[in-house]
Amino acid sequence: MDFDGKFDYDLGLDIPSDLYKDRGEVKDNARSFKIVHNDSEKRKAVLCLQGYQGYPGEMAAFAKRLYMAGYDVWVPRNPGMGTTWKDFYRSNDEQWLDAAFYFCKVLSDLYGEENLYLAGHSMGCALCVLCAEMVPIKKMVLFAPAIGKGIVPDKQRAQLRLISPFVKRKKIPWQHDDSYHFEYEAGVEADLALGAEYWSFLTPKKLLDADNLFRASYDALSSLNTKTLVFSGGKDPLISRGLCEDIVSKIRNSKHIHLEKCTHGIPYDVDLPSMDKAFSEAVRFFNEN
Repeated sequence: MDFDGKFDYDLGLDIPSDLYKDRGEVKDNARSFKIVHNDSEKRKAVLCLQGYQGYPGEMAAFAKRLYMAGYDVWVPRNPGMGTTWKDFYRSNDEQWLDAAFYFCKVLSDLYGEENLYLAGHSMGCALCVLCAEMVPIKKMVLFAPAIGKGIVPDKQRAQLRLISPFVKRKKIPWQHDDSYHFEYEAGVEADLALGAEYWSFLTPKKLLDADNLFRASYDALSSLNTKTLVFSGGKDPLISRGLCEDIVSKIRNSKHIHLEKCTHGIPYDVDLPSMDKAFSEAVRFFNEN
């Protein structure tokens, strides 16, 4: 089925002026967007939350699939991400969670608690869990969830704490890889711009902020009443199959699907059949009564 929707970059919400404190220009693939049906039918909606140093465009392919399955889809940008590294450095875990919670609460009110679902990728999964702890959410899908106390190992955490007051960022290797399947409305130059600002650096202070969310979301798992579907990838160097099985063991009414050929980037994976299977299973999960 061909995509017949429209990416709308004006969310049309009364977003608080202090939610985003960014000063840099938002790159084209990092713009918040929604894909909604322009009819009078009462629909369900899915709020998709991006990963650490990520951007809304990473969820574009999944958003299209959800829309074609009949859902309205909302994909907001995390504060400090998708603009400049300086904006990123000024942001923190509290701001990322505040933004996620704002959109979760507003859309829950707009569609009704029973009609809003969540989907996250990597750190976005931690945000989903923490939102579901505060707002009644019926279902959520977690792609390669960065949820746990060992994602940043104890030794590395100690090193990050030691150097973060003195080292703002450290250069690391990065290069564009066009084997991933992105479906956002932007050229490769947008990806290159984000790579130069974000993915070419390790930022100790921000990784510690993200770790706060990784750890807090793990502590929240056992309190959830949200039906949850978790995906892991066999080629993911960050999130293991065992971690995902542990996450599922702590959430009532949850399920785990392991995709052996998937990387960490399940929503835009290099293996198209595996990505397609993840999307099909996620839609089937959301469609279940």
